[in-house]
Amino acid sequence: MSNTKNSPSDPIRNKIKESPLIVLDLETYKPDGLIENFDMASLLEKGLVARREPFNEMLEKVNWDHYTDKHVAVHCSTSAILPPWPYLQVASALQPVARSAGFGTREDYHMELWKSNINKWDNQQFEGERVILKANKNIPHEIYLTAGYRLRKVVQTLMYGMPANTVPVFKRKISK
Repeated sequence: MSNTKNSPSDPIRNKIKESPLIVLDLETYKPDGLIENFDMASLLEKGLVARREPFNEMLEKVNWDHYTDKHVAVHCSTSAILPPWPYLQVASALQPVARSAGFGTREDYHMELWKSNINKWDNQQFEGERVILKANKNIPHEIYLTAGYRLRKVVQTLMYGMPANTVPVFKRKISK
């Protein structure tokens, strides 16, 4: 009968690291870089009306250098109903300086960028694998939803939690 206890001279083994599980921390896909807000209301007459000439004059006065290498969330904080052309002009002005531009508030655009990073995954790296989406209170539910939707197509098993304590989400049936 063999002795299964480790002796004091045996190295400590990390059985979780030795397992075939992939622990995926979705926080690593969080967008990098600062996200700035750009409020269209500042270019509108009384914050509500977009007339081409006054709009263009206001557009020329904007210090676009402030947005250099930043993600920019473009929105309008008033109840103005705008046609597409003012947004197109702002996008055109931001393109040479900003890292990216998107529609909505800073929070909206942050979420859009985060989901975009997940949607850029090469799913082959997870093909047939056992994946745990690491529990993290700082990750919004919609990020888990996006990741789970993408992974369901390719993984053998999808779990949520921590390696020692997971909640099963999906397990592919093995055909015989």
